[in-house]
Amino acid sequence: MTSARTNVASARAEATFLGAMALVLAWYTWHGFQLAWSTPSSAIGPGLFPRSIGVAGLAMTLVLLARTLAGRATSGEDGAGANRHWLPLVAALVGVYVCFVMLFFVLGAFLATGLFSMGLLSVINPGRHLLNAVQSAGLAGILLLLFDGLLGTNFPSGMFLPF
Repeated sequence: MTSARTNVASARAEATFLGAMALVLAWYTWHGFQLAWSTPSSAIGPGLFPRSIGVAGLAMTLVLLARTLAGRATSGEDGAGANRHWLPLVAALVGVYVCFVMLFFVLGAFLATGLFSMGLLSVINPGRHLLNAVQSAGLAGILLLLFDGLLGTNFPSGMFLPF
């Protein structure tokens, strides 16, 4: 009986969180659409990324909310990760994010992104170092190509390293 109550309370809490998140993302998306998506010189405007992030985030949140309300949401605790306590994982992820912010201005976006994704994947996907390294290098390379090549904007460089 207690397990059933816990599952109902967990589903209700998840639905409440996702509903609040959907409202925040809807507000963020609305504000993104109030900004120009390009400048008069055809460069990226201040509204491009808020629009993209807002629409994608809102769509994903609404899908998850629908799954939760339909009773088909999964907790994500199946397999080997089921016995892992959540507090050390959250602390490790916060540490990786803090290191990313500190390294971003010193090393630049290219190296900081590669190190950040390597640290993040090491926490999320432990023991698969080669795969994590390939994915991290690929992500940093794709972002560099996206910003410098396709969007024509400068990729933020670091204080000490020019790339």
